[in-house]
Amino acid sequence: MFKSKGFTITFSILSVILIALIVFFCYLVFGKGAEKILTEGHLVETIAEETTQAPQPDTTPAETETTEETTTTAAETTKAPTDKVTRPLNADDDRKYPVVNEVIPETGVITIIKSGDAGEGIVFHAKPQFDDANAEGNISNYDGSYNIAGKIYILNNGKPFLLYKTEDGYYCTSSPVYMSYAASQTTIAPDASKVGVYGESDDQSLLVEVFSDDGNHVVFSIYNYDKAEGAKVAVLENVVAEYGSNGIANFEYHYEDGYDHTGTISFETPADGSAEKRVDIVLEVPMKFRTGETNEVVLHK
Repeated sequence: MFKSKGFTITFSILSVILIALIVFFCYLVFGKGAEKILTEGHLVETIAEETTQAPQPDTTPAETETTEETTTTAAETTKAPTDKVTRPLNADDDRKYPVVNEVIPETGVITIIKSGDAGEGIVFHAKPQFDDANAEGNISNYDGSYNIAGKIYILNNGKPFLLYKTEDGYYCTSSPVYMSYAASQTTIAPDASKVGVYGESDDQSLLVEVFSDDGNHVVFSIYNYDKAEGAKVAVLENVVAEYGSNGIANFEYHYEDGYDHTGTISFETPADGSAEKRVDIVLEVPMKFRTGETNEVVLHK
């Protein structure tokens, strides 16, 4: 078949172009060009994703911190208690009722009825302690009445003693030899006959000593007692109990099981007069005494 010279030239040019395109295509698919295209394509794709995504706050540190804190708290909550000593609660414990060495709110009026043994005056202390009359901040008063804003049981020779706190911040003795006190209000009627030792005539090897009772609070200790030797050893010392309107006083204590517990103390005088006043202490969990465990102590005065 006859072909013109122009057609032959055109066909040759097109063949060369086609071959060049095929070579270029192979370079792109199998050579470094493919790598470049893939890399650039991935880069464009990543940039597009970052551009379209809304910025998100980095919460990883906060989540980690919360997780660690929760884990620590759980461990602390479940670990066994280490304070396995029978004792009253103190001012640093989490509690409901007052304790020794804590100022307890109370209002009333106190009056000097005897100005000391030799007229030297009654010391009003700047701090809740028995220090010298001339100690810094102390003053001596010889007569008069003073408004009371609170009271505190301090330890004097190892036993609780009641001081009253005046409105102007001084602490004075509660001794009825020198002072007369009238509370604005009491939960039950005060009964001075409750003060004293219970159990000396009983055969239970236990003693209860009541140090103070003012109708709002009663303070006491429980002892193991060796009647033959006349010796006593404290089991639970210097507990402050708070009266309810039913005449029963509530208190808290820490036991050797490592936990805090509650108890009650109440007093009775038999109607038939067959015995002296009786104290009844009920404990939330049985307590170990010389003669065994019990959750109730009943002794006579």
